[in-house]
Amino acid sequence: LTSEVLATQLQPPSVAVAGLPSVVIDDREFRTLNFGQAIEKSSPAETEELVALTADGRLASILEPAGKGRWKPKHNFAVT
Repeated sequence: LTSEVLATQLQPPSVAVAGLPSVVIDDREFRTLNFGQAIEKSSPAETEELVALTADGRLASILEPAGKGRWKPKHNFAVT
C-alpha cells in the first residue's frame, strides 16, 4: 500500500455526515465555533445534530442545540 494508492481511496469527511442536515458557515462563524462558542443559525430541519460546512464544502463542525436558534460545536474538525 503506497501513499499514492491510499490517496485515491480516501473520501472527504463530509461523506460520513451526508445524511445530516447542514448549513454553510462564514469565516466569523468558523472562528467562533473553533473557540467552542455557539453561533446563531437557522436549522433547515428539526434535528439534534447539524453539520457546519465551509463555503467550499469542507466539514468544519458537528453542532448540537444550544438554545433557540443557537448551535454549539459538539465536534470540530481540522480544516486545512
